[in-house]
Amino acid sequence: MSAEELLTAALNNDVGEIRRLLDAGVDPDVTNHRVGNSALYNATYTNQIDAVRCLLACGADPNLRLTYRSPVDRRVERHVVALMYARSGEGAEALLGAGAEVDAADSKGVTALMRAAHGGSEEVVRVLLNHGANRSRRATNGASASDIAAARIADYQEWIRAGASRELVEKRIELFARIKEILEEEK
Repeated sequence: MSAEELLTAALNNDVGEIRRLLDAGVDPDVTNHRVGNSALYNATYTNQIDAVRCLLACGADPNLRLTYRSPVDRRVERHVVALMYARSGEGAEALLGAGAEVDAADSKGVTALMRAAHGGSEEVVRVLLNHGANRSRRATNGASASDIAAARIADYQEWIRAGASRELVEKRIELFARIKEILEEEK
């Protein structure tokens, strides 16, 4: 029984294998020491909701701090938590329901709300705000989630000026404009 088997079972949404490995004594919070991810991180990042729920029910810590090392560009992200990688409202709800800290920040002050705004996940933005995420919080670079959404709009407008497909890019601009509007709404 190995950590890699649990990490792989989480990626594959294989709840039966996850339960078998945990019953055999594998720690639900074991991490891949080369990359730094956990089974809960893998399941959250790939939106494997059944695996997320199973891991949480079996004791995985939704607030486990990880140091993720990208195997591609060697980028290091310190103090990340699974909620920062939620790909759906359902995944975010599962983590928050298990006690995930809605405003947990990584070593650069980036929160799940900021990452959702950057990634264009309107659904996750709404879930986080409904759970009390601080919309005015700023990362160490001074950017708020709203600033991040505005920067994404500017990026896509630049793509249009550079000749990208207007139809495709305008959909992304509309998405980020909605996210920015949500973030700037009064409570």
